[in-house]
Amino acid sequence: MTASLVAAGPAPGINFRGWRRNDPSSRLEVYYGSTLVGYFTSAGFTNPGTETITGALTLTGGLASVKGITVTGATGLAAVVAQAKTASVAATQTNLINYATPAVAGTYRFSVMVANTAGTNTGSNTVTVVFTNAAGIAITLTVPLDINTFSATWVAAATGSSVSFQGTATFSIDASATAITATSTVSGTTAAFINMVLEQLA
Repeated sequence: MTASLVAAGPAPGINFRGWRRNDPSSRLEVYYGSTLVGYFTSAGFTNPGTETITGALTLTGGLASVKGITVTGATGLAAVVAQAKTASVAATQTNLINYATPAVAGTYRFSVMVANTAGTNTGSNTVTVVFTNAAGIAITLTVPLDINTFSATWVAAATGSSVSFQGTATFSIDASATAITATSTVSGTTAAFINMVLEQLA
């Protein structure tokens, strides 16, 4: 026996078809008008086409695969968990990122971009990340920076007018739920736009 019914509610034109009682091989198909939107089986929901999601999407179980490629890790993909952007700043910016980690060990990637203005930039800008590593040790990491010319020399601080710097650090944390923080420390005269991103990789 095949059941066909029209869903109640504010979305006329949505139909459910194909379910058979006590038949685990059957599937419940979801149609919008005559278009198949997707179907439910014992394995879950399948969308045979492209779906546009206008609201927020929550994946409580993580992501299992992308285009047939199995992904692993806590989330299945890199997830941006914190970010910060500033206007032109000339003073130390403490805890621009202050992310309360879950009580689960994991691996994170921190990225920073520092764009110095054309004004007087004889001072310097140093970026540090504070976290508790996988061994339970509190770490203050000075993020090495590369100038926008991608020179072979990395620097510990951004200095100079009309130049940009970028840096990346990857690290693992323990399960103590200690916050990850990132600070931009200014010494002397400088002005810069600062962009920071923190991702959870696994």
